[in-house]
Amino acid sequence: MSDHRQKIKYANSMSMESKTFNLFSDYLYPRYIKDPRYFPILIVTAIIASHLKLTTFVGIAVIVNLFATISGYLINDIEDREDDVNSPGKRFINPFGYKIWNTLSGYVSLISIGLATLILSYFFNGLMPGLIILSNLLIGYLYSWKNLRLKSMPIIDILSHTYFLGVSTMIYFVFLPNAAWNLKTTLLILTVFFASAHSDLDNEYRDFDDDEKAGIRNSASYLGKKATLVLTRLSLSAAVVMGILGILI
Repeated sequence: MSDHRQKIKYANSMSMESKTFNLFSDYLYPRYIKDPRYFPILIVTAIIASHLKLTTFVGIAVIVNLFATISGYLINDIEDREDDVNSPGKRFINPFGYKIWNTLSGYVSLISIGLATLILSYFFNGLMPGLIILSNLLIGYLYSWKNLRLKSMPIIDILSHTYFLGVSTMIYFVFLPNAAWNLKTTLLILTVFFASAHSDLDNEYRDFDDDEKAGIRNSASYLGKKATLVLTRLSLSAAVVMGILGILI
């Protein structure tokens, strides 16, 4: 994959306009820096919840879970390439949709990241964390894979999102050597669950109109836009309450 600076026909909210694609500002920054900005907070929460000190195990766990997160975003962009091109005002330009990168190179990168993730996890942190990160990769793939597309299944979309973009990381750290599980751990895992549910519902609320045009059926389409907004706020409130309890205990 290279930084192709080329003119593309880009759909904005009003019309089609030509612009030069910039790899960093149009894709890497909004997609892999801005979108997963929650990741450092998730890692700190996981370390606190598992009562771990900073060791090699923890360092590898951070890298492994970062790779898994990148993998989830990458498969989403490959599978949603056509939908993204037809979605005016998208927060990033999908290079797979505009044929700047071909899908084969995307799948090769995806497989490479997945293998590196599994090898690092198994050899440094053992079997159970390896199985947890494998489940993360599989759910992340099935979440976007168009032949199944978990994100288009009401309720399952929220549960799968909370697992591979939050809860699985918490569980991964709990199964590291010298980790511990107590009431604080449970409360912080629930905090991450509700926070991730909030993030998913907020995304579905934001993309409601585009998803409706694309024929995507998810929890928001089932609930309706107003009910989705209410549930978004409730999940955020639950995350705040659980987080405060987890810190105080």
